Amino acid sequence: MNPRLAASISHEFRTPLTLILGPLRDLEEGACGKLGMDAMQQVALARRNAERILGLVNQLDVARLDAGPRPAPPTLTTAPGVRPTKTDRAFLERVRDVMEEVLGDEELTIDDLARRLAVDRSNLYRRLHSLTGRSPSALLVERRLARAAELLTAGADSVGEVAYAVGFKTVSHFSRRFHARYGVSPSAFPPS
Repeated sequence: MNPRLAASISHEFRTPLTLILGPLRDLEEGACGKLGMDAMQQVALARRNAERILGLVNQLDVARLDAGPRPAPPTLTTAPGVRPTKTDRAFLERVRDVMEEVLGDEELTIDDLARRLAVDRSNLYRRLHSLTGRSPSALLVERRLARAAELLTAGADSVGEVAYAVGFKTVSHFSRRFHARYGVSPSAFPPS
């Protein structure tokens, strides 16, 4: 498929899906008053299906930008002095896997991440901070930037496509974060 066509198609799907998901989440959270059980089930079904389609669009973006087989993402590293148990290592692997699944979702919140991991937000923060020394949002941004670096190294078409493929809402925010992390702008990456 033509890369520009794929980028256009994914953008044309992503924008309305994002606009659909916002009100559905509001309805689920009761922003418009209490809904009946049947209505809540229909809203939840619509949200799940919209998230599934958004996930497929994000996969289209990443698959389009990938150049060949990709190695497994690195495991989340623990903080110095932390000796993780087998359960801790399994938890970190699960967090990494879920982050990889939702990497391109620019609307992802830490609450969404916690829900996917079947833990509450406070427990997710405490556990990740005690194991890695970083917050869930810092780990997610770190993973997004690492994936962006992989895509840029593989010769992705444009910085904008990479920014959206890894879940940043704006190219300027992505560029600032990327420069802060790697010391070079994304357009000049990889450094010679």
